[in-house]
Amino acid sequence: MNKQLDELKMRRLELLATIAAQRILVAEEASYLEPRMVWVDKGWRAASFLRSNPIFLTGVTAFLLFRRRGAFGLVKGAWTMWKKYRAFASRRHASD
Repeated sequence: MNKQLDELKMRRLELLATIAAQRILVAEEASYLEPRMVWVDKGWRAASFLRSNPIFLTGVTAFLLFRRRGAFGLVKGAWTMWKKYRAFASRRHASD
């Protein structure tokens, strides 16, 4: 019985050493990915902002369309965006 207990203690120490080494590896990988994840986080926040403020997105899109294509381009672009919005909204509500 004592021999089994000693074996279990040794196995536990080996596992703890393995866990410590793995923690170091994970920390190194995380430090490598951290700058990239900052950009992912910024992109996620920007997408969340645009999703919660569709008027802002519409205004920027209208400005860019008007600047590039004039009034006709603005109307045509608005119509296209409206159709895409309706298609997106219908898919979004269908999945809820």
